[in-house]
Amino acid sequence: MRCELLLNNYIQWLKDDFKCYPIEKGCHIVTPFLRPDNDAIELYIYESSNRYKITDEGSTFEFLFLHGIDIDTSAKRKEIIEAVTKRTYTSFDGTDLYTYVNDISELGIAVNNIISAIQNICCIVFTGKEISKNTFKEDVKAFLQSKNITIKERFAIEGYAETQVFDIAVIKSKINVIEPLTTSSAAYANLLAQRVAYKFTDVRHKISNFNGIVVINDEEDVWSPDTLKILESYSDAFTGWKERDRLIELIA
Repeated sequence: MRCELLLNNYIQWLKDDFKCYPIEKGCHIVTPFLRPDNDAIELYIYESSNRYKITDEGSTFEFLFLHGIDIDTSAKRKEIIEAVTKRTYTSFDGTDLYTYVNDISELGIAVNNIISAIQNICCIVFTGKEISKNTFKEDVKAFLQSKNITIKERFAIEGYAETQVFDIAVIKSKINVIEPLTTSSAAYANLLAQRVAYKFTDVRHKISNFNGIVVINDEEDVWSPDTLKILESYSDAFTGWKERDRLIELIA
């Protein structure tokens, strides 16, 4: 095996798959390296005062937030981030992950370090103790089937603005859609409620025989009064998993 050839092939792959776009005072880089959701890791490099800043512009924090990970309430997760940033010579200010170098010759290793930091920090999503959406959905589905209720999964309805896809549907006198919601983050719980509110509203503008039901995983104490108010206002009915028997009564 020719090791030099292997190395050259890898270097060529990096050259071909790294994309760099000029922006004001710097560059926007799209790398061939991926986060756990298969989105490309993107970086921004800015030149100022004879040094260079490499930053993710908050994308790592946004990724964790959108996956229900609240780093502010977990000492363990903070420890993980501190360990990663120390090892990779990067910094995290609560929103942005970044590093500085003084010479352009140092950019290569700095870019490599921050990519490594992003990949490691994004893996925090696998440490969450919450019931995953898929697992919770399976629990809801199994419960309905145990009551001899025929369900449809990934049920699409043409809304006023766009096609909406719902996790579970039960077709009776009305089109009953059931959205199971679960998270361990209060901020993400509110975001989930807003998303469901939009989906229900969009469909109601198009069809009348619609019954939008939400079942929340109330094993987690993340459902604030504001979040519950959104669900009360925009769903036809909602219940907690602890009172799952009510779900049968809510299906019209």
